[in-house]
Amino acid sequence: MPPRCRPARVGAEEPGLTGFARNTAGRLLPVFVLACLQSVTSPACSERPGARGHPHRGSAVNSSDTGRASREVPASIDGRKDTTSLVTAVVPAGFEDEPDSHALVVPSDIYRRMEDDPSGGLEQLVQELLRGVTGEFHRAKVLHDWVADNISYDTRAYRTGSIGSQSFERTLRNRTAVCAGFAALYQKMCELAGLECVVVSGYARGIGYDIYAGQDPGESNHAWNAVRIGGEWRLVDVTWDAGHYGDDGSFVKEYTTDYLFPEPIHFIHMHFPKDKEWQLLEQPIPEEDFASLPYLRGEFFGFGLRLRSPLSKVSHTTGHVLVEVEAPEDVTLLAAVSEHGRRREGDAIKLDRQDGLARLDIQLDHPGHWLVRLFAARSDPYGPHSWVADLGFDNSR
Repeated sequence: MPPRCRPARVGAEEPGLTGFARNTAGRLLPVFVLACLQSVTSPACSERPGARGHPHRGSAVNSSDTGRASREVPASIDGRKDTTSLVTAVVPAGFEDEPDSHALVVPSDIYRRMEDDPSGGLEQLVQELLRGVTGEFHRAKVLHDWVADNISYDTRAYRTGSIGSQSFERTLRNRTAVCAGFAALYQKMCELAGLECVVVSGYARGIGYDIYAGQDPGESNHAWNAVRIGGEWRLVDVTWDAGHYGDDGSFVKEYTTDYLFPEPIHFIHMHFPKDKEWQLLEQPIPEEDFASLPYLRGEFFGFGLRLRSPLSKVSHTTGHVLVEVEAPEDVTLLAAVSEHGRRREGDAIKLDRQDGLARLDIQLDHPGHWLVRLFAARSDPYGPHSWVADLGFDNSR
């Protein structure tokens, strides 16, 4: 039976996480409005699962695998030397964070055929989608984009636990699936396109994840893919790029590429495969190391952020917390601080931003479990921001 998958993350803008920050004039201001680790310029982004937004990685997808640009990879994971096997991995220059045009226009007769003959219809669909498309990166993205744009998450199956067949045929007919159906369909489409692709199962920090509660990692609850491109395996979670689980229990369609070809060293903060080889790290990490990794979402890395401070998922402190985040100049950050499980106001956060480094200087006034939630956007510091990370602090005084 397929895993009862974790759907896309939920609850990015949560009103219960409102704190206060002092600006340079000493005025106490709401943290979600003015606690900005802000650069000189900042173009907008929206949020998903409550965090409306995704970063733009470029303006257009190349039609070939030439002219690629390297992605920056952080130097360490949880204080260790970066050992990812894809440190020198490259993606096409101009990699686009919008659905590819090839995935948006498909003749209606192909859709009608898929209803009657999923296998034959899917083969015809893949041929149509890839007409004029060259290069493995481009092919893999077009297929990702069609699935993300046309398949919705089956929230009823998730809520009830009644998960039927997740075959690619059923997914095509119903246009809904849980993660196993998304992954099976993407794998089949890649196979028809001549791309080697596998389904990877494991644990994901998905909806309802709480850094203070539950076993981490828990039992297998999610499925995603790995596709071989240019001889290198790349990770893809098309379920989480298709939208998010809304506050009212419905599925909200919202295309992103936050989980399309992420660096393994980033992906491991949210996904822990059953087979350690699919971490795609030269030195796979054990469960206990995963359990201590800070909760950094795909959006965190999509915005080009990097956690400079050597923090764990929950760090111990004696009242004073300093968090340092490297951020591009066009990215605005907001911080909200609360005592875990409570709405709390009045805790000062001193903000300082210089030379691409954002500093949160946090004073906690009494013992307890504390949560610092980070949000990011490009452009408008007062507009919607994406929830990008949760950092926990156990304060002993």
